Amino acid sequence: MWALAALAVLGLATATRSPVADIDRDFDRASVQLRLARSQAERLSGRDDAKTPLDPKSAAQSLRTEVHSLRKEFDDADTALSAKDLSSDQLQHQLSHAFGVARSDAPEPREPRRKSDMKVPANLTASDRWYLAEQGRKHPYFKVQQTTPRCDKSKAVAQKVKAAREGPIAPVTQRKAPQHQSRSLRKSLIQLDNVIPGSGRRRVAQGGASMAIPGAGGNQKLADEGRSLPGHVGFQEPMKTVYKDGFSEVGCYTDAMPISADKFGDNKDQYKGQLDDVSVVWYKQHILKENQQPMYPTRCYEFCRTVPHMVYFGIVNGGDCYCTPFYKPSAGATGNCDQPCPGNPTDMCGGHGKSSIFEMHYCNNAAQELVDGATGAGEVLLYFEREAWALNNAANHLNDAGAKLQKVAGQGGDPISGDMAQLAKKTAGELENELKDGTCFQAFNQLQGVYDSAKATKDLDLAVADNLNKAEYEIYDFVTLSKTVYDCAKRAEARNQVANPWHSTIQGLGGDFGSFWSEHLNDAALYSQMYVPLQYGMNPTTTLTDEDVTMSTCSGEVIGEPMSLWFGECAAACEMTVFPEKCIGFQSYASADFPPLCVMFKEFSAVSEHKCPEAKWDYSMLQAASADEQKPGDVNCNDVKVAVSYSGNSCDSAFGSSSNAKKECGDVCGQVKGFTVAAGCFASLAEITKGGMPTVKTRRNDRCFGGTSNSKGDAVSGPAGDMPVADMSGGIKFGSETAKTSTIWTEKGKLRRR
Repeated sequence: MWALAALAVLGLATATRSPVADIDRDFDRASVQLRLARSQAERLSGRDDAKTPLDPKSAAQSLRTEVHSLRKEFDDADTALSAKDLSSDQLQHQLSHAFGVARSDAPEPREPRRKSDMKVPANLTASDRWYLAEQGRKHPYFKVQQTTPRCDKSKAVAQKVKAAREGPIAPVTQRKAPQHQSRSLRKSLIQLDNVIPGSGRRRVAQGGASMAIPGAGGNQKLADEGRSLPGHVGFQEPMKTVYKDGFSEVGCYTDAMPISADKFGDNKDQYKGQLDDVSVVWYKQHILKENQQPMYPTRCYEFCRTVPHMVYFGIVNGGDCYCTPFYKPSAGATGNCDQPCPGNPTDMCGGHGKSSIFEMHYCNNAAQELVDGATGAGEVLLYFEREAWALNNAANHLNDAGAKLQKVAGQGGDPISGDMAQLAKKTAGELENELKDGTCFQAFNQLQGVYDSAKATKDLDLAVADNLNKAEYEIYDFVTLSKTVYDCAKRAEARNQVANPWHSTIQGLGGDFGSFWSEHLNDAALYSQMYVPLQYGMNPTTTLTDEDVTMSTCSGEVIGEPMSLWFGECAAACEMTVFPEKCIGFQSYASADFPPLCVMFKEFSAVSEHKCPEAKWDYSMLQAASADEQKPGDVNCNDVKVAVSYSGNSCDSAFGSSSNAKKECGDVCGQVKGFTVAAGCFASLAEITKGGMPTVKTRRNDRCFGGTSNSKGDAVSGPAGDMPVADMSGGIKFGSETAKTSTIWTEKGKLRRR
């Protein structure tokens, strides 16, 4: 049956040769289809390059279907040829219809584009934002994206968009293009739509504009510079509709196509009338000169992917770009592809007579990749926001504390506190400017803008070249800008860890703070029992029965940076600081007018005592502690009494209104009234018991710390009942711009990267 069908077709092709070139071409195409059917038969029988034979029944049925289909087509062709009074165009049309071959100049039906199935989430809760920020910190999108291929094809991962909008970008390493699977396909170099063995009819693609077909590029109208009209390939104007969405490098070859298959260009006199009537398409012949840009691979790709039925593109002689359905390595030019591209000298654009060849492919998932990129970028944005706003919050607290403490120090005549205030303001400036470096907030705003834009882009028709270009630039920006924003967030995180020793612990909570805050304050109160007032520790003969209880300020060698922490937290932070330098004590400030301030020391040099003669200390409260003051949970009420009395705090301002220290020591906390401004210098009891600190200079100040206006009254509220977090409602000014928090539109948890 196969032989008869083949002979009949070939005989028909020979006997009915027409002077009309189009009819001649259609019969040539029929021969191509027969050759493909023969290839399928060889594959099914196992005779094709030692392929494993398939099931004989399946092979026979598939071949029978193939031949019957061919028979029907030639019956239709015979009917078409027997018709009378048909013009050449009508006859050619009927033959093309009979053979199932699309004209290369016919308008192409648009291929379906996959759209994302994502759902825009409702407003995220604070916990949701915190969780997604943690995802951005632990699993940043740009790191995952570099190891995840865009689709299930052998291709370069980061191939599509190498160029930013301004200036050339370094080249991307790319893998070789995949080889065709079938021997006959390698010979014919025509890619087909359905190449699954045993799948039945193998028709030259109809409307498969992403695949090569006979006649590809065979009908062109070159650009008309005089009328400012761009060229056309068939009915299609390049740079309008996209048929490919990725490319990778094949290699460097002497390609015969620019010479033997140049039907309309400079080498048309050497065109050899290819069996498949294909022709290369040159960039410079279809793009108006005023619109031509310096060449490099991405630019050539962006042109060729809009030319239907082109599968490869090449760049020859240092910058001449052409599209081709296949390439034909041949003997000829020697040398390498070593001529730098005009558009990007880091890329090579072929050599003398040598072509840099690239394959193009179609994955049809740009919309989903855009959404995935936006989802990852959204997480990085939230990570940056969490760290940047926390850092800004810490800077504001330190700046506020420093500025107002400086005023208090002047009123009370305390130069030590003036120095601490200046140090706090200096640190605040450093924190504030950490991300205001001309890069971080600018990149954040840019990434946020791309993220917002992608919400609309994902729903565009990505078969339109401008739309796909927009999507690809946004995908590219998601990767490059996310890297910058992520690095900035890491810098902010490092500074936040210095500004708050529990920052890393809080991060790990994922926004669910639960009981952390209350446990944190209770632990801080216990840590404070390990510290005593420096002036008291230096003079062990002093007893708590004296009315001579004073607040204090101290100076020395500072560890780290000033922090906005309450008294108990300051003690806990000091106790945690043991390496590389050990904290031996701290200075704590609290006020109703400014945030708390904590400064840690590794060595003391001086201490000033501040007696408030205007205030009468409750003598009965200062009676010596008795053994029954040890409460459950290791709370020692005598230690609580010492801490609040010598620091000028109340129990609320030192430990928090809901802390165990206040609950267990109600009598003490009920009698102690804090001052409007509190100050206390405390040293580690362990360091005191080693032999005291005889080198510390002492100074007695008979004026109350902060002057006569400082009085008792419990005006300082202390730690809040819930864990304080940075206020995200306001923006952060940088230069003439303002950074604001992001509105998240991507679906929560869309990317599962763990």
